[in-house]
Amino acid sequence: YETPLESARRELFEEAGLTSDNWQEFRQHSVHSKIDYTVHYFIARDCQKMPDRKLDGGEKIKIHQTSLDHFLTDIVIQPNFAEFELKQEILSLFDPDAVARLKQEILDY
Repeated sequence: YETPLESARRELFEEAGLTSDNWQEFRQHSVHSKIDYTVHYFIARDCQKMPDRKLDGGEKIKIHQTSLDHFLTDIVIQPNFAEFELKQEILSLFDPDAVARLKQEILDY
């Protein structure tokens, strides 16, 4: 059994080839469907690039660096952005004060 943080650390390394010792749980929400589970969102700061990531068979993942502003205003609004609950929370914040509070929560720790 892995804790949510252990899973996040493993996934960051396997899929992005990154490690971090500076983690913060950002949000979590429960999903109620046929299977009841909780989704955890983490922020990993001060990431270090490791030489080899470990993609699962068939995975093809490209890593793109972007600014927080670009992520919040351009990427989240794309129809293929898969994290529906996170998307709803971010889109509900699009008044300047709410966006500033979210950015401060993410960037100032």
